[in-house]
Amino acid sequence: MTDAQTYAWIFLTVRETPTSLKDVIATADGINHAIPMLEELQTSFGWLQAQGLVRKEGKEGRNYLLTEAGAALAKSVSHKRYIFDQWDAIKAKFSQMPNVAVQPDDISEAEWRSACRAWNKQAREIIRKLNGKK
Repeated sequence: MTDAQTYAWIFLTVRETPTSLKDVIATADGINHAIPMLEELQTSFGWLQAQGLVRKEGKEGRNYLLTEAGAALAKSVSHKRYIFDQWDAIKAKFSQMPNVAVQPDDISEAEWRSACRAWNKQAREIIRKLNGKK
């Protein structure tokens, strides 16, 4: 994936309300059937914050949410019916944005692993319920 594709993928996982790292990973998996790697998250969130599209809040800054500019961008593509069309539109906008100095976000490997495990556990529960098992 190009940087713009990765940034757009991660951008699509964030909401106007605080979004945990586990929920970012779960949504990313839902969109692309892949778990974002730690470096992809660090770089993407660093870039998105530098562009003023996403900010962190909450306990130790571990929740992400869209800024006003980020919410406006998300709304500008929300009329597109399919998530891949939204992804393409955001990627195109990101490709045209100026380069900015990026400080990778400070997500630790332990935080990333913990969020991945939490999503894995939740996903197994969902599958178990869908299969009619308790």
